[in-house]
Amino acid sequence: RELGAQAYAHAEALVGFGPRYSGRPGWSKQLEYISQQLAAHGLEARRDTWTDRKELMTFCNVSAVIPGKRRERIVLACHHDTKCTTGHADPSHNFHFVGANDGASGVALLLALAPVLKARTNEATLELVFFDGEESLDWQWNDAARALFGSKRYVKRHRDALLLGEEPRIEAVVLLDMVGRKDLHIQEELYSTELLRRITWSAAVATGNERRFYRRAEA
Repeated sequence: RELGAQAYAHAEALVGFGPRYSGRPGWSKQLEYISQQLAAHGLEARRDTWTDRKELMTFCNVSAVIPGKRRERIVLACHHDTKCTTGHADPSHNFHFVGANDGASGVALLLALAPVLKARTNEATLELVFFDGEESLDWQWNDAARALFGSKRYVKRHRDALLLGEEPRIEAVVLLDMVGRKDLHIQEELYSTELLRRITWSAAVATGNERRFYRRAEA
């Protein structure tokens, strides 16, 4: 209950910044908020800021590492940007959107989990990652042609570092997205690793939350 209350408080703060995609004031405020919250718990917030040459937009991923007994990493991730709801040809696609569930909830949960994960002894090294530019800049996804900027950059940088022997392997990724809905349902994502899906279901059953999980499946 306490963890949930902390996550909800983070979500309220994030929503208070307004729309949070690149170029909006709320985007900068949110980056500062994430960094400050991580620092408050003794975690170094690492920013990876870049400008996309085609879009001429600046994005920023934020990450923090919690060392474990082993160097191999488990990544817990979310996206911190909100959907772009301005500048579209169709007036119905332009409105004030603050992304309480789609954006803020994942960030809020990771921030609430950060001190809990840091305080315990972890077998693997944990990395918390807050991706930017994940939402489509177009209203429609269009095969993600103008989306997933942060995760694509993160994967490319990790692949290069792995080949050079500069980073340990990422063994698993858990992506938190839209986890704040009042009537929460986490559907089974069929592209995801079967072992991780089984672990998730076992954890749901063990904590009495199975009604929130896997009523539907979709790739």
